[in-house]
Amino acid sequence: MVSGNQALMGNAGARAIVTASMDRTARLWNAETGVCETVLAGHGDWVVGAQFSPDSERVVTASLDGTARLWDVGEALPVAVLKGHSEAVRFVNFSPDGRIVVTCANDRTARLWDGVTGARRARLVGHKGWIIKAAFDATGQRLVTASLDGTARLWDTGKGRRIATLRGHQSWVLDARFSPDGRRIVTASLDKTARIWNGKTGAFMATLSGHTKSVSSAAFNPDGNRVVTASEDASARLWLTENGTQLAVMRGHLEWVKMAAFDIGGARVVTASADKTAWLWQCDDGAPLTYYQGHGAALNTARFSTDGKRVLTTARDNTARLWNTENGALAGVLQGHESWVLDARFSPK
Repeated sequence: MVSGNQALMGNAGARAIVTASMDRTARLWNAETGVCETVLAGHGDWVVGAQFSPDSERVVTASLDGTARLWDVGEALPVAVLKGHSEAVRFVNFSPDGRIVVTCANDRTARLWDGVTGARRARLVGHKGWIIKAAFDATGQRLVTASLDGTARLWDTGKGRRIATLRGHQSWVLDARFSPDGRRIVTASLDKTARIWNGKTGAFMATLSGHTKSVSSAAFNPDGNRVVTASEDASARLWLTENGTQLAVMRGHLEWVKMAAFDIGGARVVTASADKTAWLWQCDDGAPLTYYQGHGAALNTARFSTDGKRVLTTARDNTARLWNTENGALAGVLQGHESWVLDARFSPK
């Protein structure tokens, strides 16, 4: 079922949307009409994440049931069940070429799988705590993992071996990303800081200090020369990558800012907050442009469409919502899940 102004949902900059929910399903939606086209059912516990392959032909889902599942989008059928983890799978992602899938789990391992067949490729061992995030560099040859053991680790995906352990945070590492050129890594931590590292060697480069509570996410802009961080202190902040200088503080949210993301041009940032709103910000000076209000509970994520004309949000009110970035108008409500919607993604194509 869909509510909202469907006429505004055309030209969303993507052909499909995938959502992941605590109701143990993922759903595929038409990004132009907002109609739910397929329910991906089969997991035995919460579906905590879902990602499209780069060609948009496959989806991979992660579940607390200890498995990931690879799905054919066109047929809406499972291609493979990725079994091997002994505990909950927390995160899943495709490599940029779609040939590899990475899964991260509570069993303190990450695993690499064939992105087409689901066949096992490698088991990455060494972390002492849950692994909750992972990111590939642009080549797919390197991977960074973030763990509750207070470290991030850099891996060679071809050989399945560790390159470096990124030590320095004083508490859980909650996020880790490569810059688009692969020269830098940013990590976000419960210790109230983010850190910049060399993307090839793992050497420490700079600390981004200023937040007064945990930093929940960190991301580079498309040029790699700026970082945006989101924090439990109800702010997001912009930083200079080269030396960690703080450029702007984005204030307006009333509660925890769970994540922040740049648009494809790097001119705007969207933030998602536990205060039930998402905000759109200007990157030059961190000034607010508009905000999106309508969810009935805390937001979990907010992301731009590929053309930057829409923002997609998820929340604990069991819905995802589409918004017009130009005027802040609600474009549609994706309804159908029976519990919290934990994540949502636009298809790349």
